[in-house]
Amino acid sequence: MGRWLSAVGSTVRLPRSGTNSQEPTADGKTVSTALFHAHSGLRYLVLLAALVAVAYLLRGWLARRAWDSVARIVGAIFTGLLDLQGLLGIGVALARPWQGPYVGHVVMMLLAIVAAHALGGSARRLADDHARYGRALLAVIVPLVLVVGGILAIGRRVV
Repeated sequence: MGRWLSAVGSTVRLPRSGTNSQEPTADGKTVSTALFHAHSGLRYLVLLAALVAVAYLLRGWLARRAWDSVARIVGAIFTGLLDLQGLLGIGVALARPWQGPYVGHVVMMLLAIVAAHALGGSARRLADDHARYGRALLAVIVPLVLVVGGILAIGRRVV
């Protein structure tokens, strides 16, 4: 008998390890399909957050503005959504069989998450506001390039 997971008032049946992950849940859908659709849909929010963050941070960097809380928040939203996307991706990877291109996808996405955290963390430690905006901008652009490469690695369109 499979394990049971109760979330948001509904019960979803998770497959036992070693069984078919396509086993129907109480709602007639599979956990792997739900994770896949959540992972696929969240990419649009990640890309939107990246565009908003790039626009705000670039404006701050070009105008040599003083660092403000909005700059910190837009970077944190992008990184948080990227983290959530990574967690959903791990769920998809555990629930579905792997194919060749997906290894490159996973590697690119993990590098994107590491880059976002490393560059974002180093931006917080800078004293100069102009340098801070520049590093925070890199903390969005570098992961964004890696995300686009990871999406293209599996033959999907970015938007």
